[in-house]
Amino acid sequence: MSVFALKKILSAIPDRIGSIGGVCNIPYPPNSFNKQRGCLELKSNSLAATKFILFAALACSSPVKAQAPSAKANDFGKGIGPILQEYCYDCHGSKKTKGKVKLTDYRSWSDLEKNPELIEKMIEALEKNEMPPEEKDQPSGAQRELMLVGLEKAFKNAAANSQPAAPLRLRRMNRFEYGNAVRDLFDLKSWVYSINDRIIRNHNNYFRPETGKMPEVARVGNRIMGLQQLLENRLLGVMAFPKDPPAENGFNNRGDHLSLTPTLMQAFLELSRSVVNAENFDENCQIWNDLFQDPSKKPSRTGFGSITVDKSVATRSTGLTLSAWIRPSKTTEKWQTIVRREDSWRRQLLAIGGTDGTWGIWMGAGIEGRYVEFGAPVKPNALADGKWHHVAGTFDGKQMNLYVDGKQVGSKAIVGKLYTQSAEPMHIGSHQNEPFHGDLNDVRLFRSGLSKLQIEEIAKGNQDVAKEEIVGRWKRDNDEEPELKQPIERIAHERIRKFLLRAFRSPADTKTLNLYTEYFDKQYKKSGDFTTSMKDVVSGALASPRFIMVHDEASGVSSNYDSFNLATRLSFFLWSSIPDDELLVLAGEGKLQNSEVIGEQVDRMLNDRRVKNFCDSFAPQWLKINNLVSASPDFKTHRDYYFGGDDKISYKRGMHMMLEPLLNFETVFIENRPIMELIDSDFTYRSHLLEEWYQGRAATYGINVNLRDINFTRTPLKDRRYGGVITTGAVMVMTSGPFRSLPITRGSWVSSVIFNDPPEPPPDDVPDLKADDTTLKEQGLTVRQKLNQHREDSRCASCHQKIDPLGFALENYDLLGRWRDEYRTGLKVDASGILFGKHAFKDVVGFKDAVLAEKDLFAKAFIKHLLSYGLGRELTLIDRFAVDEITKASKKDNYKLRNIIKYTVVHPIFNQKRK
Repeated sequence: MSVFALKKILSAIPDRIGSIGGVCNIPYPPNSFNKQRGCLELKSNSLAATKFILFAALACSSPVKAQAPSAKANDFGKGIGPILQEYCYDCHGSKKTKGKVKLTDYRSWSDLEKNPELIEKMIEALEKNEMPPEEKDQPSGAQRELMLVGLEKAFKNAAANSQPAAPLRLRRMNRFEYGNAVRDLFDLKSWVYSINDRIIRNHNNYFRPETGKMPEVARVGNRIMGLQQLLENRLLGVMAFPKDPPAENGFNNRGDHLSLTPTLMQAFLELSRSVVNAENFDENCQIWNDLFQDPSKKPSRTGFGSITVDKSVATRSTGLTLSAWIRPSKTTEKWQTIVRREDSWRRQLLAIGGTDGTWGIWMGAGIEGRYVEFGAPVKPNALADGKWHHVAGTFDGKQMNLYVDGKQVGSKAIVGKLYTQSAEPMHIGSHQNEPFHGDLNDVRLFRSGLSKLQIEEIAKGNQDVAKEEIVGRWKRDNDEEPELKQPIERIAHERIRKFLLRAFRSPADTKTLNLYTEYFDKQYKKSGDFTTSMKDVVSGALASPRFIMVHDEASGVSSNYDSFNLATRLSFFLWSSIPDDELLVLAGEGKLQNSEVIGEQVDRMLNDRRVKNFCDSFAPQWLKINNLVSASPDFKTHRDYYFGGDDKISYKRGMHMMLEPLLNFETVFIENRPIMELIDSDFTYRSHLLEEWYQGRAATYGINVNLRDINFTRTPLKDRRYGGVITTGAVMVMTSGPFRSLPITRGSWVSSVIFNDPPEPPPDDVPDLKADDTTLKEQGLTVRQKLNQHREDSRCASCHQKIDPLGFALENYDLLGRWRDEYRTGLKVDASGILFGKHAFKDVVGFKDAVLAEKDLFAKAFIKHLLSYGLGRELTLIDRFAVDEITKASKKDNYKLRNIIKYTVVHPIFNQKRK
């Protein structure tokens, strides 16, 4: 038995199995989530068993016969040539040349190998059964396999003679990246500017990738909802440059779309000046003393500071002790923060203030999956007497204790395990609107609950108590005037050198460094103002092409320029920002390109909260979710889509819808789920308004409705009509018109986003489809029947063959994203179709099953999107091999999202060196 005869038999197996006793033809309702999956598993197991028997038979057959088709595939005249002549020349030959493809010009493999672009298109058309058209005679499975074998080999031969993979383009930052880079460069407590590129506003610190778990409730806002989302800490007077539109079917970080005109260069110069001269820049800049503060003066106190805990707290903690010296200038009923780490229920704090009638000292911590808080009464006058007092809170796994001046003032039995995994800093003396009024000093964090005797010793001033248990400490700055040990200019030059290393992502060469240091000397000599002179230097660096341009070649001053380039590519891919100190140190040591080291760094970066920038940038652009902003269902017909505001119509339900697929994407990312759950999942995130909307109820809200922060709750799904991103209301509304759903638009979206195969734009002279309710009712037609008439135009048939099944699969969702069984005309909705000419489905649940049956194609398409985003350029033909290799590696891990990202980074296509 030959391989191709066997494949022909195997291709018929699914239909045969489906008819055996009607095993998988049970008409389950659409919401039968588990039954549908159980049926699929049964069908899959039966199919696997049958295939095993046939392959066993093949193993015993003649090996000579099994190899014959391969030899035949190598012979153009006896292999692919006759097949092309029989099935393809009618449309792509001498008489007709559809799509400007004339296959009769290719008489040998060597002829075809001169056109690798055509070979790739032929392979894709065969894999998806797009050619020949469905109404034409079809080649057998064996003939298709024969063509694919030959074409794959020809593509490899053509690629071997082609140019190597295109180098990374030199491009400038887009405005999302620029804002992130400036914020990280100065360690700002504020945003640089408010832009709608960052759609989700995080109001409860829900995004914690290091936990590997999304919370049950995400309190979020949507920037596009309106001005309420501008109520955030940002640099005053700093305005972003215009938004960079994404490339068609691409992303807004594409090098060929990010030009740098003289006008834009001037805008960057003005922007850099407005950043460092913003009214609130100084107080938000957390590296102020290390860069801008005059070294001859005492360090500026724009706040108390913070404690970054030792890593051992995560593995060696047995409890917690928070210890501090305080001198309040006044006591208030509102809490005053002594030390606090804010991390939802995992928070840890020590504070003074009043709650529920008790004024005193308070301790809080995350214990056994919940936040526990305990306060002990203290007389306000006892602390606000102008003297220093020692306060402490301890927890040893059994009891929480509170102390003032070495004396225990309260205790509470609390049994449980302390949460110790948070890596966030402990902030001293401040939390939102709960600042400490007065002085703080010698704040210590211990990884165990200290005893009463130990606390007494600390209160007496003993500095050596439990030193081995200290995991973080903060002391107030010395009030003495600093003593300069070297000239101010030399100190400034060293600060500039360190700053340029971070700003330019590699060491500045001597000529460049001298340019900036000499400019500082000139400005400082003229004004005598250290801070102003340094700001002049810094603003110049921010407007330099070395800062603005991404993927620039690192300075030749370092022999490790490849590592610095890689650090930049990696940080802009995963963080949309500049590399941090750890990446730069590894790059400077030449270690970053070590496979083990880069793997560890990818894991670290994927657990860093700056990776939220990746989710904020990649996901909305991949899903084309901003198209929802311009979607406007007819107001008179669909009045309930609009709500809120003085006129009751200021906001759209779509602003809630937009957040659902984005939160679903973040869940798949944080929990490292298979990307197939972007197609079909048993969970989603919905607000109260959105939940009611899907149920057909339009909740109403008062004029002063809260739009700033909204609770989106994780919702389990049993109805497979929902789940994943495709069937969300957001996608349905943005692919509809004002009066009806648009199957062609929806099909185009699925083809572009899910399968990365955007259709060609229609010819200019093709008339619009008249399919309004009145026309359809008069003609007694559905939209599908109307489109079938449209498809009779030969210019339209091939595209519609591809996109119509994808769009009509979603036709049960109306233009507002709600389920319908009938059109408003009373005619029944028909959502049936065939995916890739081989997967028949009756409804959207069957369509999801069809897509999942082609999960390798979806994974490859997703990886193409991801790789294009990561490289900042359009993919080339040669990149096809990298995509195949990343896909193959990711398949072993069931296409888990974080794993896909990691395989992409460690692949040579990303980790390439300068030649």
